Amino acid sequence: MVLGSHLELASDSLDIDMEINSYRDGQQFLDSLVDKKPDLIFLDRMMPDPSGDEICRRLKSNEKYRQIPLIFVSAMAMQQQIDSGYQAGCDYYLTKPFSHEDLVELLKKYLKLAND
Repeated sequence: MVLGSHLELASDSLDIDMEINSYRDGQQFLDSLVDKKPDLIFLDRMMPDPSGDEICRRLKSNEKYRQIPLIFVSAMAMQQQIDSGYQAGCDYYLTKPFSHEDLVELLKKYLKLAND
């Protein structure tokens, strides 16, 4: 099951209406930002062209996007890998596999931040 499906189930659990978009690579995601500014970003660190780390650094260095909560989702679960994700600028690092409950709690926390 992909993250998008997990997000749909989590949004149903919270009884909130969310628009969920998925992208095949980093460039497609960056191109989408021309038309929209997301409330929350889940980003795979191993996303191709450019990498999740590079996208994170770009967004966090851009005033327009730096306040958007960015959550890395990755199977890279060694402490050094997690630390480097935070160094790239992510707000939270979610390791795979993750529980439905963890995802619901993240949505509650970060969507509240985005709407304050």
